[in-house]
Amino acid sequence: EKETSHSKKNSCLARYRRELKCHLLTLPTLLLALYNVPVIMCLIFLQSILYTMVSIMDESMCVSTSEVSEYGLVVATVLQYLFLYLAYPLTGWLADTKLGRGRVVLLSLWFCWTGMLLQVASFCIQYGTCGWSVLFAKYGLSAVALVLMTLGTAGYLANALPYGIELLVFESNVKVRSFIHWTVWSIFLGSSYNFGALLAEKTLMHPNLVMLATLSSFGLLSATVALNMILADRFPNNITTRRNPYSEVFCVLAYAVKHKVPQRRSAFTYSEHHKANRIDFAERKYGGPYSHETVDDVKTFLRILFVLFMLFGFFVAYPAVRDFMPTVLNQFRYGATDLNGFGSYLMWQMLDVLPAFILIPLLELFLLPIFPNLEYFFIKSLRGMLVNHILLVLSVLSLFVISTVGYLSSTEAVPCYFSWVVGDPTAPISYHVLIITVAIAGFADNFIFLYVFEFICSQSPTDMNGMLIGLFWCLRGTFIEIYYFMTLPFAFTSIGGRLSCGFWLSLIPLVFGAVGLFCFIGTIKWYTRRERDDSETINYQLYMEEQFAASLQRMPQNS
Repeated sequence: EKETSHSKKNSCLARYRRELKCHLLTLPTLLLALYNVPVIMCLIFLQSILYTMVSIMDESMCVSTSEVSEYGLVVATVLQYLFLYLAYPLTGWLADTKLGRGRVVLLSLWFCWTGMLLQVASFCIQYGTCGWSVLFAKYGLSAVALVLMTLGTAGYLANALPYGIELLVFESNVKVRSFIHWTVWSIFLGSSYNFGALLAEKTLMHPNLVMLATLSSFGLLSATVALNMILADRFPNNITTRRNPYSEVFCVLAYAVKHKVPQRRSAFTYSEHHKANRIDFAERKYGGPYSHETVDDVKTFLRILFVLFMLFGFFVAYPAVRDFMPTVLNQFRYGATDLNGFGSYLMWQMLDVLPAFILIPLLELFLLPIFPNLEYFFIKSLRGMLVNHILLVLSVLSLFVISTVGYLSSTEAVPCYFSWVVGDPTAPISYHVLIITVAIAGFADNFIFLYVFEFICSQSPTDMNGMLIGLFWCLRGTFIEIYYFMTLPFAFTSIGGRLSCGFWLSLIPLVFGAVGLFCFIGTIKWYTRRERDDSETINYQLYMEEQFAASLQRMPQNS
């Protein structure tokens, strides 16, 4: 019996090692995933650069004060993020059509490093000097650093994932899925370095802490670039696409707009099961100039893009429980005083990062190797996006209910949290009540990226991965900005009665999230029931065409 139990343990251990080996990444793909940490840190640092550039100088033109121009900060943030959102598809276009994904990924790392180097120089100049040199460092070096870091972060986030999948072209789907999981894990690990949000919240941050954060970011980026140079032979730069997906999408759509009817019909274009649409008229069998594969890729691209667009409800509701949560928590009892004023920030930051930080390593290193059948729960990416959408709506709903009850039960009117300061009235509810709300929102925020990336990489043509991932980042940012513009009138308006502006700032995303949820459910049904090419029909058609061509060749012989 002891030998039998010992053999079972050995067999289980051997099976675990075999399954774990299937989930382990190659060195290049592992580094591509981990490089997201300094890149996300660079992305977070952009907000602090803007904050420094719009801060008010004192009369002697020395270091900036803690006061900022609110309207200048809003305008600068909108312009910077607009440039960032447009840079995502732009860098995807450069990688897919001109330079190749490997070269764009390498250039993106160098852009981030150079921008951070210029920002370190800018901080050093502003740290202990006065006069015109401070102005040059503040508005000259910082502006160049802002542009370089924006292009670098956009280029890496849009192309690193497609480039890594290209390197895993001969590997199993399990390893590809592991690469996506570790990429998402690295993104949220980098977002834990979110001192930019703390800088916006705690305007009296000491310059020494800002300098320390800048130097640590620069050191990590320097190590990343140095490691990439040492292992340059492991990252082939000659992997490029063999066609221009942007041109194909544009040309096929332009042809469909110009031609309402097919230019040529034959007996093989009629089918009782398939009704051709205007995009199909671009195929050669209908008289168009494009192959069936090209037109089918364009149709797949449009379907995936529509699914991503239908996530508007998620990303419009997302800022209500993500970006504004620290300021919302301060309006509740002990939120602004617990842990020297950092209690609400730490709860928000930890619960936003911990789900991915704990669950993804737990899945990849233990659960999936031990229980391989759990892999099937991650294959249904549309279902996973739907579950995360439901969780976010529930989180916004709980925030709306708790905040409304807190405002109505307070003895004094709670000011809007944009103008709220320590000492103002708070809701008579502890901020710990919102811990479940923040945890649910953090889980949904973490895993929506995982399912979206898996959906794009599994459904889209390989040559269009970079374009679609870049468009996803662009759409996500656009929807978040839409929320800001919709709620901007309520941010500076005092509402009578016991309801603070937080009532409207949570009601609006709740409505959009609920409407978007129903729209996304309909989109899932439409996508899963879409028409697919029947392989048996295609083979039968090819067989008939071959037989007809052979009969035409025999006709002169018989005559």
